[in-house]
Amino acid sequence: MSPPYPADQALANVLKISRLNGWSVALFAGFCTLLTMLIGDLTGILIGGMVVASGLMEVRGNRMLRRRIATGMRWLIGAQWFLLGVILIYAVIRILSFDGEFAAGTLTPNLRDALKQFELNLDDIKPLIGRVVRVFYGAVMLAAFTFRG
Repeated sequence: MSPPYPADQALANVLKISRLNGWSVALFAGFCTLLTMLIGDLTGILIGGMVVASGLMEVRGNRMLRRRIATGMRWLIGAQWFLLGVILIYAVIRILSFDGEFAAGTLTPNLRDALKQFELNLDDIKPLIGRVVRVFYGAVMLAAFTFRG
């Protein structure tokens, strides 16, 4: 069993991880938000902006902790809970806004030919696509809740 970290070493680790995590989230989400702006997806822009905000919250908490301001830890924790909330909201929006007709309309000609070979039509697979979407976003929510921060 290893001895406990000294307080300074623990703080150094928190500062290193929170700085990397905060900037990674903010920059990656910022890039993705710019892409959603090009597409014109309003929901994606709003969610992306909130994810950027969570990354910047973490960066702010990091800077406060560097200056030995204890409330910086609240910012770090709050950023993680905020990000979790945004992920959960996004997943629920995607599940509730799923449109089987639209999804079926986006199938490529090759996939349509494959369906014909198996003697399936689009009405047969729409429920399956909906189930896959629910399972996928359910897994995203479970993973986000389980592995937050």
